[in-house]
Amino acid sequence: MSPAPPTPRLSARLRRASVAALAGSALFLFTAVAQAASGGITTGTTTPPPAFTFGIYPGGAAGGASGSVPDNVSKDLAAVKQLDSSGAPFLIHLYAEYYGPGSYTAVQEVGSEVQTFARAGFKVELVLCYRPTDKVPATDVPGFVTWTQTTLGALGKYLAYLQVTNEANVSGSASSNDGSYPGAENALIQGVEGAKGYIAAHSLPIKVGFNWSYTQAASSNAFWSTMASTGGATFVKDLDWVGIDVYPGTWQALPTGVSFASGVSQVMTQAIALTRGTYMRLAGIPATVPIQISETGYPTGPTRTYAAEQTALQSEVTGVLSARTTYNVSAMQFFDLRDAITNSTVFADQYGLMTDQWTPKPAFTSYEQLISQYGPGLAAPPFSTG
Repeated sequence: MSPAPPTPRLSARLRRASVAALAGSALFLFTAVAQAASGGITTGTTTPPPAFTFGIYPGGAAGGASGSVPDNVSKDLAAVKQLDSSGAPFLIHLYAEYYGPGSYTAVQEVGSEVQTFARAGFKVELVLCYRPTDKVPATDVPGFVTWTQTTLGALGKYLAYLQVTNEANVSGSASSNDGSYPGAENALIQGVEGAKGYIAAHSLPIKVGFNWSYTQAASSNAFWSTMASTGGATFVKDLDWVGIDVYPGTWQALPTGVSFASGVSQVMTQAIALTRGTYMRLAGIPATVPIQISETGYPTGPTRTYAAEQTALQSEVTGVLSARTTYNVSAMQFFDLRDAITNSTVFADQYGLMTDQWTPKPAFTSYEQLISQYGPGLAAPPFSTG
């Protein structure tokens, strides 16, 4: 998922493939999780995981949204300060999009927001999306790498994390996932390496990673294997973290025979276990590289109540925290702060923890309470490496 582009350069957003296409059978799901767990990440060596950090995308526009009430950064900042009233470390997740040689710079797209939140004391994670629609055919890996380094030159001093590409493993929505564009996997690999080279040369304290949209589709093995065959040891050395986008009950089907809350929590832990125990292993990425939940959430709308969103959020947090030390999970971020259009009949317009007028929904209050409870000084027992 990512926000709407700054100008109407792309057609109306479609979202990912259907839930049915993304979800495997229940038998495969639980067998795979058991295999990932039994494969383990244990060698008897223990290392303390990083401190856990909560976060959010502080916007409203989303993939599949039919439009959006104009943003107001001052209201966004005030709402985020309320969420993080405990003063715990907190991540702000922002997006910029590369369209090709005629692209806006990232400074023009999100530079003001990056600086506003960084100067307010928040950690900022910037997602650099690969969407080269200005090129025919639509591929421009060298241009994307250059744009990535230019972005670091302009905004690097404000950033704590950089995410290179967005959902490069899936296609079907050209305005939501970078896998819709030829060359996305190479953009991911070369972008990480180019970013890390620039960061090292300029002594910037930025951690570099990438995300994937959690799916058990057959293409997943090929995607992760490409990280090893094309990226290899250099890519892995340059990688600081791996992100998962997972939306239980929306883009991933819930298991049957359990309550809604338990099903949401199970999908979260399954996504983490399979990413660590199966897919990251295919790429040769060690257990010392932390996992983030880069995006999660549960939109409201017709047949999707505020109460369900609140339950989903609580269960998503519960699932992640239960798996945190076993699988070295360092952060989770919600998508998103407020609705694009609250009175819409399209659920993709209502991912927010607030309405489009910045009025808190019950899930906002729950997230505020969970951050206050778990954000400051969350216990960090060691995890096993492999």
